[in-house]
Amino acid sequence: MFLRIRSQTRYAILLPTLLIVFGLTLAGCNGNRNQPPEPTPIPPTPVAADSESEPTSTPTPDVPPEPTDTPVPPQPTNTPAAPDPTATVAPQPTATPVPLPTATPEPPPAAPVTNTTSNLRRGPGTDFPLAGQLPAGAPVQPVARNSDGTWLQLDSGVWIWAQLVDHIPPGLPEAALPPTPIPPTDTPVPQAPPTSTPTPQAPAEPPSTEDPYRTMLAQLPVGSRSHYDTYDRDEWDHWIDDDRDCENARAEVLIAESRQAVTYRSNGCTVDTGLWVGPWGGRTFTQASQVDIDHHVPLYNAHISGGHAWNGSQKRAYANDLALASALQATESGVNRTKSADAPDEWKPPVQASWCRYAQDWIEVKHKYSLLVTQAEKSALSSMLDNCTGQPYVPPVQPVQPAQATPTPPVSAPQTGFPPPRRQGRYCNDFDTRAQYEAFYAGREKPASHDRDNDGRYCEALN
Repeated sequence: MFLRIRSQTRYAILLPTLLIVFGLTLAGCNGNRNQPPEPTPIPPTPVAADSESEPTSTPTPDVPPEPTDTPVPPQPTNTPAAPDPTATVAPQPTATPVPLPTATPEPPPAAPVTNTTSNLRRGPGTDFPLAGQLPAGAPVQPVARNSDGTWLQLDSGVWIWAQLVDHIPPGLPEAALPPTPIPPTDTPVPQAPPTSTPTPQAPAEPPSTEDPYRTMLAQLPVGSRSHYDTYDRDEWDHWIDDDRDCENARAEVLIAESRQAVTYRSNGCTVDTGLWVGPWGGRTFTQASQVDIDHHVPLYNAHISGGHAWNGSQKRAYANDLALASALQATESGVNRTKSADAPDEWKPPVQASWCRYAQDWIEVKHKYSLLVTQAEKSALSSMLDNCTGQPYVPPVQPVQPAQATPTPPVSAPQTGFPPPRRQGRYCNDFDTRAQYEAFYAGREKPASHDRDNDGRYCEALN
């Protein structure tokens, strides 16, 4: 009973209390509608996690923003700027082209050189007019030839006689020949009247009076001969067959200087007969065995005048020089033996009218090969040039000398009654006659070099 009364009493007290609270609540809600809203409190600034201070309700002032990195300027765009009309436009450098490497051309072969003062003509022959003149030693460039090779056409279109050119290039083509010049007639050709005042022509220069041979003589080195004891004729390989046509240098000279067609021995290579006129004595011969091929400046003289320093190829070229007409000449054997290896101050041809040509030929050879002369030799050559008349020397032709059979003595004991040969008897020109040669070699073996064509006839030039 007591418990029931206490429960009822509790409910009776609680109910009015709830009613009062509900009423106040309603009153408060209505009052808030008529008042302005309170400002929303600013939340406290958050403190970093590692800060030890506690957040307070006191509002903190606004903190200015942290400075940021320097702003990157905007990248330029591809939009071209408008050109400034007042600005000077600097020239843009252009790329220098790199030259492409080119193949280095091979050097041209040595140009042939004229061996004496040479006339140039408009065509291959003396019938053509002169086109000019070249001094001795001038380089030329042959590009073609005529049908028989006696005239050469140069790169300038003019022609020169082939014998005036050293070292003619092989394989030159045959040139188209210009028309043969027509000799002038007595009928005058009418000339067109001049259309303007003719220009006065300069007076023609007088022809040069300078002697080319005296010029060459003045250019020769003057000195003393030397190396007498070192001369060996075997080092001067001569009478070779350079073009391999079975005709050696001796045969080539005999063929070139014969005044009629030559005949050959049975081997078809050795010249047997022809017609030769000795240049210094005028004697004529029909048998090749009567003719010597003379080195105009003898090998021995060339050796002691500077040739001793040459190598084998240079000595070989000198001993077989077919390009220079004065180097090798068909001469009378008797005159050649008398001359031996003497220089012009020691020996002169027997016919004085030939001294001019003899000196000219000697000077040509020494000038081509740069051989020295002694002062006495130079003086003798100068005096011999005084005999030049401007006319070519023509030897006085004497009757043909018949060939005489030379008996060959039997091989037995050495014969007596003959003078000993010059020097050591090693060479054919050490002997004056065949009888002297056979007497010396009687009972001895003859050198193979005395029979280079292997026909069994030794030293054929000996009489």
